[in-house]
Amino acid sequence: TAVVSYTFMLTIAGEQGITHRTHNESRVLIKTPDKGWQVVHVHKSPAWQAPKDPN
Repeated sequence: TAVVSYTFMLTIAGEQGITHRTHNESRVLIKTPDKGWQVVHVHKSPAWQAPKDPN
């Protein structure tokens, strides 16, 4: 069994300019003798947004 946690960061270039999106993601994997590693659970939640610097 393995648990992987990370922050997914996506940058999109469009007509309105460049936008950034982030979310936290966790995945649980199990290793089976016949199929190898398989993802058995995925969880996504909003990433924490740092407060803006007032300066």
